[in-house]
Amino acid sequence: MSYFSTKKRIYLDYAAATPLDGRVMKAMRPYFGVEFGNASSVHAEGRMAKRGLEAARAEVAEALSVRSEEIVFTSGATESINLFYKGVIEAAPVDKRHVVTLATEHMATLRVLQDLGCEVTLAPVDKDGLVSVDEVMRAIRPDTVLVTMMYVNNEIGTVLPIAEVGKALAKIKRSTKEVYPLFFSDAVQAACALKLEVTKLGVDGLCLSGSKIYGPKGVGVLFIKKGTPLKAQILGGTQEGGRRAGTENVVGAVGLARALAIAQIEHEDYEKKLRPLQSSLFAGILKIVPQAIINGSRTQRVCSNVNVSLPGVDGEALVMYLDEAGIAASTASSCTSSAGASHVIKALGRSDRLAESSVRFTLGRKSNKSEIKRVLKELPRIIKLLKID
Repeated sequence: MSYFSTKKRIYLDYAAATPLDGRVMKAMRPYFGVEFGNASSVHAEGRMAKRGLEAARAEVAEALSVRSEEIVFTSGATESINLFYKGVIEAAPVDKRHVVTLATEHMATLRVLQDLGCEVTLAPVDKDGLVSVDEVMRAIRPDTVLVTMMYVNNEIGTVLPIAEVGKALAKIKRSTKEVYPLFFSDAVQAACALKLEVTKLGVDGLCLSGSKIYGPKGVGVLFIKKGTPLKAQILGGTQEGGRRAGTENVVGAVGLARALAIAQIEHEDYEKKLRPLQSSLFAGILKIVPQAIINGSRTQRVCSNVNVSLPGVDGEALVMYLDEAGIAASTASSCTSSAGASHVIKALGRSDRLAESSVRFTLGRKSNKSEIKRVLKELPRIIKLLKID
């Protein structure tokens, strides 16, 4: 098996999962043993855990430039999305049941909205996955309860105009003197590459995941702007300000908080390191396959994402052959990789065949020039094996 190859493996699927940063592990270590208590307990061990939890909440709030009481710890972005959408819609007046989103959103958004039975308008995106503020505003109706869109698309890396949409929505709310429509953003893929000053984005809700920012898996953050009407979805105790019951994952919260703080402090260094590697990988792929199609914007794109369609090549087979060569990549979101052609690529106007020929490489902190060279050395051989026309 390739897992036992003597050649060092190359990991280029950082959008799916990141390794735990050593600095994060150091922050977490005490809460695995010494400070293991239940943060809701009143004894000394509980109070120690509570201090750690609230320090983590404050660290997250500082990184996002928001209030500590606006931060809720969850099990990850999917739970955060479920909590916000369901909580907001159940708390809203009965005449507010319309939602505006994009066809390129994560399935965690699209499936929850489908399950809720809301009327959903999909604002159109262009061939690069970008949406104009005017298109979003044209979709707003008197019964719109929520507008939701990613900050950075997880498959194609396109950066969406969140702050501009936030300003436009704030103008509507000032004129109507209503809290609706609320504005939410899945910012999971943004934290390492972009500065997250939430107040400048104009959102009422925003989610992040520890597993994408060199933190622990199984923990997420949900920002809920003060005054946002929301009904709790997990009932029981009064944890997380009554918004999410259950024994708190203190060690996870501590790890996520430190990972987020590091990501925000180092986001400019991340950009400087990865942008040249991204450019080299794009250029090398286009040299090998001149007819390759870049998926997503070349300019409005995070530095870590390279997504291309290779006509005549089966993307899933390509990823498997790359894996055998010691290179980890993906065809789409890790959450939908077995669900057929990417709905995101098809939403750009690509055919099913082009969507099925797409491959996503995502770079990370450990990526380097030698890795990119090796990928470009292996690709021609594999593509030649797989080329069907």
